[in-house]
Amino acid sequence: MPRDRVRVYIAGPMRGYPQMNRPTFTAAEVIILALGDRFEVENPARCPDMDGWGTEEYMARDLPLLRQCQWVALLPGWQRSEGARREFACAVAHGIPTVAITELERALDAVQEAKTSEPVS
Repeated sequence: MPRDRVRVYIAGPMRGYPQMNRPTFTAAEVIILALGDRFEVENPARCPDMDGWGTEEYMARDLPLLRQCQWVALLPGWQRSEGARREFACAVAHGIPTVAITELERALDAVQEAKTSEPVS
């Protein structure tokens, strides 16, 4: 297992979507894992017993998980989700970078390139 694994939290809308939007969260997880074995995914849609939960139950479970991650990948429609907006605010408050899932690979590559081009002192 790579030493410097990057944990990515997936944030997006759930309630009001068919199947709690699980297919979209699963697709995002597949995209992240396809970027290579240096990534781990924190997918809040994997919890099987969340049907009927309210925002507070989600947040009590999910925000501590988010704070353990190095990145937050935002799914389409996150701005219209109370929970995803709170996850975004939590990430910003803790200095965790956020990026649209469609831009994740580009953002991670840019960070890696910046790290490798820094002069060694």
